[in-house]
Amino acid sequence: MSILFVSCSKRRNAVYLDASARYRCFFPAEHLLNLGIQAHVTHIRKADSLNLREYRYLVVHRPQFGKPLLRLMRKAQAAGIRLIADFDDFLFSPESAECSPAVRSGNMTVREAQRQFGLYRDALMLFSHCWVSTDTLKHQVLRYVPDCQVDVVHNRVPPRWAMLAEPRSSEERLAGKVIRYLPGTSHHIHDFMTILPALNRLLEEHKDVSLEIIGDLKLRSDELPKNRVTFRKYLPYEDLPEVIAESWLTIAPLAANTFNNCKSALKFWESGLMGVPLISSPLPDAERFPNAGLRICRTEAEWLDAFTDMLDPDTYCTASSQARATAKCAIFDRSGDRRIELLGDLRAYRRPEPNTDSYWQTQQLWMKAHFGNNWPETVLSPTDPQFSLAFETLDRMPQDLTRYTDELEAMCLNSTIGIHEPDMSEVIYRKMRKLYRNPRLFFADSYRKWFR
Repeated sequence: MSILFVSCSKRRNAVYLDASARYRCFFPAEHLLNLGIQAHVTHIRKADSLNLREYRYLVVHRPQFGKPLLRLMRKAQAAGIRLIADFDDFLFSPESAECSPAVRSGNMTVREAQRQFGLYRDALMLFSHCWVSTDTLKHQVLRYVPDCQVDVVHNRVPPRWAMLAEPRSSEERLAGKVIRYLPGTSHHIHDFMTILPALNRLLEEHKDVSLEIIGDLKLRSDELPKNRVTFRKYLPYEDLPEVIAESWLTIAPLAANTFNNCKSALKFWESGLMGVPLISSPLPDAERFPNAGLRICRTEAEWLDAFTDMLDPDTYCTASSQARATAKCAIFDRSGDRRIELLGDLRAYRRPEPNTDSYWQTQQLWMKAHFGNNWPETVLSPTDPQFSLAFETLDRMPQDLTRYTDELEAMCLNSTIGIHEPDMSEVIYRKMRKLYRNPRLFFADSYRKWFR
């Protein structure tokens, strides 16, 4: 039996760049593939080209009501395929649309957010089975569809991702004292502003501490101390472990609202797997990971206390080791996957891959050298032109790459394959769609980008 993950991501031509699609489609499909189970990923706009009768289950990631979804559901139902909706954010409540990061950051009007949230809600009501990423989100789904079978399937990362960076000693990271904030997009400016006073006090009182912000977050030059803050506009996801591993701390500020309460605590394990403690705002999903390397803060004083506590070498060393140990439960392993438990009849059709650190490191280097950082998208997407070649390349991977290491690393370094920027046609399509739907917001967004 096989499973098809269908994403409704806005990044139709580069779905792997969508963080939500990575966690809800590609990472679980990659895990199932490593177990020898057939699992594929595609975009809803490309699903028409597939023979759906090859699949037993069809998981629709963030479904939105519309013709593509209705057409896909009709075909799936005609083929006797079991349909499952998958949500990892509180997107289906028009009443809560004003809490969405896009609205709070000024990148979307409340009216447009309510329209889009309504499409998610209408789509959700078409499904009798739904997977969600957190317990809080499960309760919200049941408010709208009480008869729906809702199961919590927590986010996880593949083993290879946890090995993308060389471990750093806690002493080395503490000596550098670099705090990193990784919001990804400008939508989180309102979250960041909740801890701005605490950060300013910390940077003023401790001249050896610095802050780096990775993502498109726009701040006025006078909002943080000069020469103490650096910005990096974009970073490929597979490069994050190396940057996180060099950090003293990472931070995850969140405004208190119903939307954020449904989020996954992925910032903890992405940081913790590198041995880096996280200081975060309260988050229900984070309660699954009690340890000294995850500090929850509600007030400016608590944030400052957490920062200053981590300046103590013994406290920091304990926090670092506990973060790493606790975060390991967020790695896919052989102990099973909730999806397999729920579906029951998924069976391997090929030999499972070895579950060893050396294998995951070999797999990452081999596939990245041939297909770039986005290689999971190529090997998991049957609509990708290089799908068959990628699968063949994975199957002929040597068990020992020692004699090829230098050559493969050079290929990775010089390769332009899978550059993580969306192609221009996709950018133009998204901009024109925004211009058509909301001209005022389009021009306001353009003004902020060019003149702020």
